[in-house]
Amino acid sequence: MKEILGLLLKEFHDTFPRSIIQRQASLKVLPGKISAVIGMRRVGKTYFLYQKIQQLMSEGVDSKSIFYLNLEDDRLPEFQPGMLAQLVDGFYSLYPENHSRHCWIFIDEVQAAPDWSKVLRRLLDTKNATLVISGSSAKLLSKEIATNLRGRAIATEVWPLSLYEYANARKYTLPDSAEPMSPKSKDQYLEFFDEYLFSGGFPEILKFEKMDRKQIHQDYVSVAILRDILERHEIKNEQVLRSQIKFLLTNVGKPVSFNKLFNTLKSQGHSLGKTTLYEYFDYISDSYLSFLVPLYTESLRKQESNQRKAYSIDTGLSWSHMIGISENRGRLFENLVYLDLRRHQQEVHYYLTETGTEVDFAARSFAGDLRLLQVCADIEDEETRERETSALSQAESELKTKGMLVTPENYLSFLSSL
Repeated sequence: MKEILGLLLKEFHDTFPRSIIQRQASLKVLPGKISAVIGMRRVGKTYFLYQKIQQLMSEGVDSKSIFYLNLEDDRLPEFQPGMLAQLVDGFYSLYPENHSRHCWIFIDEVQAAPDWSKVLRRLLDTKNATLVISGSSAKLLSKEIATNLRGRAIATEVWPLSLYEYANARKYTLPDSAEPMSPKSKDQYLEFFDEYLFSGGFPEILKFEKMDRKQIHQDYVSVAILRDILERHEIKNEQVLRSQIKFLLTNVGKPVSFNKLFNTLKSQGHSLGKTTLYEYFDYISDSYLSFLVPLYTESLRKQESNQRKAYSIDTGLSWSHMIGISENRGRLFENLVYLDLRRHQQEVHYYLTETGTEVDFAARSFAGDLRLLQVCADIEDEETRERETSALSQAESELKTKGMLVTPENYLSFLSSL
């Protein structure tokens, strides 16, 4: 075991990637807590760990005090209870000086060890080390981390690339949000914005031509269905699950009626109960594929009786399942703003005015500040502009708070305001 460990550690340091897409999110690290990195598969959780390791080494931390191990490496024997503890002990044996200094321990795909939670709790109590873990959403949900580690973990969510991260990876310089754009700069920016909107933010997508991205996105969904939902929950009715996921991905920004979906599936000959749809949605949400946003209201009864709006983990993922551009561009843009709010840990709702007009988002920051956002992909049409601004103005008056009309043209200003 010690020989294999030495080989893996040497290989890691010899082949550590030097070129990493820099993510804007920071790893949450608190004394007495295990840092858990969570998110949908393929969003870049492993490279997020690499980014933190890169930062530590740039700050002068000795690489020998950094332990990284992917527990799904095929050179490791099949995990039995006690093996994870042996690997960590082996790290300290290889570098005895680590017993007297602070270390960083990164365990990727931690769920491969059957006794991972017990070992981590012991390490937290006995080692002078910061523990960072990541795992597959197929076997390690955020709520399970909280349960298994008994409140001794703090989670960092990793999302698909933001516009700034995407631009950095593409080596494209975005305009300064505080400066007015020239007509040429504006046209170039809007072209790049649409590229990002329809391609989405999964890091791997950057390596593929546009014609191949649709297939890659659809493969992501198929793997998530198979690994994260069907196998995990032993679901037999795969076709119903696939239909529900496609419905959610293609109806982003729209109210979701489970009654309508239930009746549609029944009319297609599927045998299911309404509770099945709700159970399936919980599984879909756990896998980070899709989310439902409730109405903003102080009345819990009113919130429960109103429909929720659907949003997906990635605009490119939704676009790859859609048909047509003109109508969908606006809904994808709304989905993009939703993801930005989630990246900044905001509590997201939508709002209906007293006259029944909708404002896309009523978002509350971590500090408790409420903000209204109306998202519009094209306000050149005077009637559209009047409708959107009127609803926003009415909501501002009713909730006594400020709002913003978010368009592609002022999207960078919106991002800088988060």
